[in-house]
Amino acid sequence: MFDIHSHVLPSVDDGAKSYNDSMAMARLALADGATTMVMTPHRKDILEETEARAVNRMVVELQRLFESEGIALKLVPGMENRLELDLAERVKDGSALTINKGRYILVELDFHDMPMYTEHVLYQMQLQGLVPIIAHPERQMNIAKDPSILRRMVDGGALAQITAGSLIGAFGPQTKKVAERLVEGRLVQIMASDTHRPDGPRSPGLSAGVEQAARLVGMDEAHAMAVDTPQAVVEDKPVFSPLPTEEKSRPWWRFSRSR
Repeated sequence: MFDIHSHVLPSVDDGAKSYNDSMAMARLALADGATTMVMTPHRKDILEETEARAVNRMVVELQRLFESEGIALKLVPGMENRLELDLAERVKDGSALTINKGRYILVELDFHDMPMYTEHVLYQMQLQGLVPIIAHPERQMNIAKDPSILRRMVDGGALAQITAGSLIGAFGPQTKKVAERLVEGRLVQIMASDTHRPDGPRSPGLSAGVEQAARLVGMDEAHAMAVDTPQAVVEDKPVFSPLPTEEKSRPWWRFSRSR
């Protein structure tokens, strides 16, 4: 499996606190079936201490440590970028990083607010040839109330990444319900761990989430969310999204788009 959202780099944000944490998280991810993890520290935390380009150096250093410890997990550089009005410009100047230096960029929305410029920023990034990946939309308050907001983003060319823990109840029953609704509606194309800790509800692991998704949409689609689609993201290849299903309570339009 390919995990495109993780906080395994030590002592840079609210994720791993030490190299021991990083190694423990990596071993758990490997045991769960992951082969590749994208290191996505919060952009804001990185910039407070150093420059964004330092992430590449930190990933190389951690990869060397893992190799010396016999931890056969491939690490890839990235960043969790908070959506801000000038985010497209920050990608241009190198202070906001894409995944593995490719076209895909992980974008975090504010959990409680949806600025009027949100879709404008996503559009501006796409004009640059980028594909935004909306991180954990099931935990965004506006989307939880009205999933058609995410539908517009996906219809406009974005992808969306659900957190495996959300599907198994790690963030509470309401978030679980929203996550299931987004999966059933085919509004999320990728599953990731968003791991922050080696233990507890933020520990690494995708397999339990894949099993839950399979109950909702079948194993082929669940497998694609954790393997095929995130692998294409890491390798900077086009992603082909399944047709969303219509929800009985409101008329969601259909689309089919390659990215």
